[in-house]
Amino acid sequence: GVDRQANRALLHCASIRLPDGRRFAAAAPPDMATSAVDRRAALRADPTTTTYREIHGAADGYPAKFYVDRYGAHLLVQRPEDVDETARDAALADVYAAHPPAPEASVYEIVTRVDRSNGGQAPPRLIRGPGAGAAFEALEHGKRRPSRNLA
Repeated sequence: GVDRQANRALLHCASIRLPDGRRFAAAAPPDMATSAVDRRAALRADPTTTTYREIHGAADGYPAKFYVDRYGAHLLVQRPEDVDETARDAALADVYAAHPPAPEASVYEIVTRVDRSNGGQAPPRLIRGPGAGAAFEALEHGKRRPSRNLA
């Protein structure tokens, strides 16, 4: 009957090895099978949105607390001090593959410190491009946002 309890277990894991040696592995969830930049395609295509997060750390398959935010043509990378520049450059290559940079585009970076007991974070540092220069328009779903002082 329908009211009988089924012989099954609900497990929350990527894989499991049974005592008899059999191993079962779960497929990646559908939203993790596509890249972070592919999941942002709708934002990228929306002319009323020019400010959004391109990469959100571990949630997007990148190192924890590693973020890339878009402000119009410009990017702001927040990279933990234990993540090297090679990982940063690979992430920027992913973003650029989906959204090639405009000639005026710049990339700023804040190397975030794990231990902040001796003060806060350093200000953003220009690492690519000509610099943001004057104020620029930033839109989020049609709403104007104050342009961020990246320099």
